[in-house]
Amino acid sequence: MVKIEIKDKIYGEIKKRVEDSKEFASVEEFVNFVLEEILKDEDEETKMVYSEEEEKHFSAVGCYSGAGKPSNICSPPLYS
Repeated sequence: MVKIEIKDKIYGEIKKRVEDSKEFASVEEFVNFVLEEILKDEDEETKMVYSEEEEKHFSAVGCYSGAGKPSNICSPPLYS
């Protein structure tokens, strides 16, 4: 385990939330949960899945990078 520093105000708000909810045993447990959820959400966001139509669009406009994923400047086709 490592120690981190957070502002007293934030710690107080988290502590109150922990005491009110009884869902977490400590501030540390709450903070670890929140950070794990954020990291999990970021991992899921990077695993985008495109439809066959979107892949054809990206390929047609030359947006695929070497890894087979669209580059950052490409966007999915607009649907009407």
